[in-house]
Amino acid sequence: MTLTEWQSKGWLRSHKSSRNEIEGLFSIVDRDLNDAISKDLSCDWKFGIVEYDMAGVASESEAIELIEFATEFRTDVLNWLTKHHQNLVPQDRS
Repeated sequence: MTLTEWQSKGWLRSHKSSRNEIEGLFSIVDRDLNDAISKDLSCDWKFGIVEYDMAGVASESEAIELIEFATEFRTDVLNWLTKHHQNLVPQDRS
């Protein structure tokens, strides 16, 4: 199903964003990624920020894999913004 179809069903609606809003979202992502690499957090806590089923089942390798994915996805989003919406690229993010 395409995003246009989602919009026609009323599941999505248009939204005009701003650089300030995007900077705020990147701040949340950066905070959570920094928290996730903390040695003081259990694997369940790191993994549970995004996906959680049951206590004690998240392994260190799963947590690391999820952190790596989130970091790569953050980079992909920043690259996409740079290419398609330069005016929304946060000025203090790299």
